[in-house]
Amino acid sequence: MSFIRGSLITILLVALSLPNNSSASGQKIADTVSINGQFRLDDAENFDFKRLSVFTNHRPGKDSAWVEDGSFIPDDNGRFVISVPAGNWISMVVKTADPTIIDSDDAPDNPNHNEGVGFYGLEKGGRKTALLKEFYVPDGSPSQIELPIQLYRGAAFSVCLPDGMTSGSIQFHPVSGKRQNDMSMASFSDSKTVREPFIGGLNPGLWEVFYIDDDDRILKSQQLDLHRGQIFHEKRQ
Repeated sequence: MSFIRGSLITILLVALSLPNNSSASGQKIADTVSINGQFRLDDAENFDFKRLSVFTNHRPGKDSAWVEDGSFIPDDNGRFVISVPAGNWISMVVKTADPTIIDSDDAPDNPNHNEGVGFYGLEKGGRKTALLKEFYVPDGSPSQIELPIQLYRGAAFSVCLPDGMTSGSIQFHPVSGKRQNDMSMASFSDSKTVREPFIGGLNPGLWEVFYIDDDDRILKSQQLDLHRGQIFHEKRQ
């Protein structure tokens, strides 16, 4: 299924402060640094942190090849630990299997917040890249560094094509607010590829959804009352 989207999924990384320690500070200079990651949510009700994953690489310089560290799943409290060598650049990829996570562009404290028209498509059982982050861990860093990662939750709905619809688009917009007239669209060319996907990363509220064929005919329309942290599942006929 090919999605035309307003923006990627949502997530905001709190700035990482990496102090440059010297032996005069009295702290032990570490060759290997443990980064203690902590995912935080504005609404963690019924959220399974194990639906997030973290993959990291490291390299000593911009011209060096990446060395894989591996993939990590946070615990029930959203914590994870990765060990990296000091004096290296770290590449971090965070993915989500939960479509209620909002794209970082739409996060409430993002200055480019676009009032809730961002979205992404997520196939059932799939994962979506939520964050790409690169940062440097200098020599002389303490042996442990805290890394808080702030996430924000929105809402999602499952796609339910009307009978006989083989291709076309799913178009939707919020019913109220500054962006109520801005239509977002997810298109597909083969209904066989549309197997219970989700439209995720939406702001809570009342949305209008239209299923439109290639001849611009509206085959089905509906209003969905989306709640924070919830996925609206339409019962298939």
